[in-house]
Order: sequence, then C-alpha cells, then structure tokens
Amino acid sequence: MFEDDGKKRLVYNHRLYRSYGTQEFLNFFDKFYETRQDFEIIITDPTQGRSAERNKLDSAILKFRERFKNTPYTRINHCKTQEEYYELLHGSYMGLGPLKASALWSMSVVDVMSCGKPVLCPAYAAFPEMLRHNPHLLANSQSDLSEKLNKLLDDPEHYGDMSNYCFEIAKEYSVDNTADKFIEIFESVTR
Repeated sequence: MFEDDGKKRLVYNHRLYRSYGTQEFLNFFDKFYETRQDFEIIITDPTQGRSAERNKLDSAILKFRERFKNTPYTRINHCKTQEEYYELLHGSYMGLGPLKASALWSMSVVDVMSCGKPVLCPAYAAFPEMLRHNPHLLANSQSDLSEKLNKLLDDPEHYGDMSNYCFEIAKEYSVDNTADKFIEIFESVTR
C-alpha cells in the first residue's frame, strides 16, 4: 500500500472539522516538520463525499482538504471499504488523536489500537480513560506532544512496548467484552 521510502506513516483518521482541531493539527505539524522529514501523515478524510448542504455546516473542511493536498508531509487517502481502511491502518506506523477537546471520543483511535499500533493523543476528553492514563501516549502541551512523538519515532523498544500496550487495551473493546460489560451493568441496576 505504501512505497518503501523509509518514511513512517502516521494516520490521522478523523473528520476534518474545525472543532476537532484540524487547524491546531496543521499548526503543530508545520513546526514539527521543520525538525524532521522522515514521516508522512495519511489523512483518511471521512468527510469526503459529503453533500454540498453538509459542507455548509463547516465550510472549513474544504479549506483544510485543499491545505492537506498542498502540504509536503500529508497525503489524503480516502478508503472506500472497511477492508481498505484496515489495510491502511495495519500498514501504518501509528495513529494520532484529534487535537481539540471538543472531539470527546474517537472510535478511530481504537481502530488504530486494534491493529497493534500506538496512538498519541492529547491528555483530555476521553483519551486518558481510553489509554488508561498512560503518560507515554498522552500529551499535555505541544512541547510534550513533540517529545513523545519523537520518542515513538526514534526508540524501537519503546514503540514496541506502546504498540503491545495499545493492542491489549483494544481487546477490551471487542464485541464480546463490550456486550458482557453492558449486561453486567444492566443487571446491576435492575436488581
């Protein structure tokens, strides 16, 4: 799926809404790219193919899409099928969470984790709970995000540990485990 050019592929698989921190994402990675160019960010763009009416709800999506097309460290790769989406995730190096607190929960973060890839997220909203408050995967500031991203990119042992950690957490979100947990909670409140 990816050419072998030595670059590590990071996945940003979130809607390109202004409220999800797309501008903050660009601001951070414009600066980060000045320090190293051995990565590429794959933007899955789940907002592609939206109607003109839906695009009016957040016109910034079109602006961000154009910006990503003209940014040297990003590539838009819209997946047409679930199989294609998971092939992309399996072929990636790691995932990135949305960078604004209004993106409260992100199933796409768990998607990446289920492929045995680490995910670096901001330390707010549901991400601390999702990542079990792991300080290696949660960033409290832009400098913290940069430091943690560099460590994941440069330290193979740390990367392997975080990959395994994320995969084990993702197993907890399996259909069977989620159903069992729901039944347990339901039965506890109906007794």
